[in-house]
Amino acid sequence: MANAGCEFEKAVHDFVKILDPKAQVIFDHNVADRDTGATRQCDVWINAKYGGHWPLSILISCKDRAKSGRKLDVGHIGTFCDEVRSTGATTGVIYCNTGFTKQAIKKAEANKISCCRLYKDESPDIPEAIWLEQFLCEASIQIAVNKNFSAQDVKTWNDIFNIELKDNGQITTVLDVIAESFHSDEKNVISKVPRSSPFPSNWQTNLHINSDKTKGVLRIKGLWKKYRARIEAMLLDGSYIVSNSSFLGTQKGPVIALRESHPGNGWIRMTDDETIPSSNRIIAVLSGGDIKTALRENMGTDSIELYK
Repeated sequence: MANAGCEFEKAVHDFVKILDPKAQVIFDHNVADRDTGATRQCDVWINAKYGGHWPLSILISCKDRAKSGRKLDVGHIGTFCDEVRSTGATTGVIYCNTGFTKQAIKKAEANKISCCRLYKDESPDIPEAIWLEQFLCEASIQIAVNKNFSAQDVKTWNDIFNIELKDNGQITTVLDVIAESFHSDEKNVISKVPRSSPFPSNWQTNLHINSDKTKGVLRIKGLWKKYRARIEAMLLDGSYIVSNSSFLGTQKGPVIALRESHPGNGWIRMTDDETIPSSNRIIAVLSGGDIKTALRENMGTDSIELYK
């Protein structure tokens, strides 16, 4: 393809103009590899904001294969998927002037990569969709009592929850104290999310129960369950939903089920050692749930767990 570089720059310009006129376009950009720390070269790197607020980065690769005339195959897509992951880009777009094999397109769709054609004397493709990763975390609770915990007729957790305590002259229950402590700690860790982590920290609190009939320590652990999913922004009438002032496309992503033990279809539970980009992320934090009802329903009739 004659003057391929100029043609490609025009394609990128058109894409970025549609995405966000305020986006930053960097040609021949270098970023650090997330795995090795070594420098990786990127054909084009775009910094933009989703919804006018959420930062996102797009890695764009140009494949000029006019000499060979061969389409990009599944192996090229696999390599590019690793480039997107290794550079920490939010998503990736790959341009080619010879097209893509069916398996390559299938591989790209499965990994949320946009395949675009750039042919001589033709308008370049604009990605029909862009994908943005989003994350969700919600607090869970673990409770145990120490082996020296003493109370009359205590066999199940409901027996402990129902124990009455005096608090400033008023009668309250152990369950009330647990819920108050849990929500207080939950708010505290959310307000102090460390810069080194995108999620709130887990926590542990020891509650000392001391009354005429009950003595002992309750160990309360707050553990965050983390999930990941993708938002898909669709192209419509030449624009995406990427700014507050213009809603010309459509957006779809998984619904969050607020009253269920799992947030719903489309959300994938993350492992404790799984990492996410240090930037370019949308995170929802679910908090303030009805912890008393949850404890009654999920462990109220269970035998108590003792620890040393």
